[in-house]
Amino acid sequence: MGIVPTDASDRQRFWKKVEKTSSCWLWTGARFSNGYEAFRLRGKQRRAHIVIFEWTNGSTSDLRVCHTCDVKHCVNPEHLFLGTQSDNIRDMFSKGRQRERRGEISNWAKLTENDVRRIRQLYADGFYQREIAAMYGMSQRGISVIVRRERWSHII
Repeated sequence: MGIVPTDASDRQRFWKKVEKTSSCWLWTGARFSNGYEAFRLRGKQRRAHIVIFEWTNGSTSDLRVCHTCDVKHCVNPEHLFLGTQSDNIRDMFSKGRQRERRGEISNWAKLTENDVRRIRQLYADGFYQREIAAMYGMSQRGISVIVRRERWSHII
């Protein structure tokens, strides 16, 4: 998104929503439904940890602002680092915050391994991705990543 120009009143408003502990600087303001901090800046809701990172370090480019402390509502710039989504996921697994789950044992899986095999067979038989998507209540994009083996790549 890039750095949004701010003035003294934005910064004052920001700091009123921060409680500094011995380690983390905890966001006490509004949060998004996923637990990350919400800070309205120039009419748009932004994640507060990204705002403080940009104020402190400059633009994030296309990278993510990740937490070393694993506290979603921490805005301490010393606890933030830039990385790709893959870096963030590797960090999560290395700290044991999530064990790797693939396929239908994943908490997020909507399909079974048999569904995936059937989807790939339907596509091979000439069905359009949008038709298959309608059969499974999915988006065309969701089917596309399956048939191209970007998801469920472990299924033969």
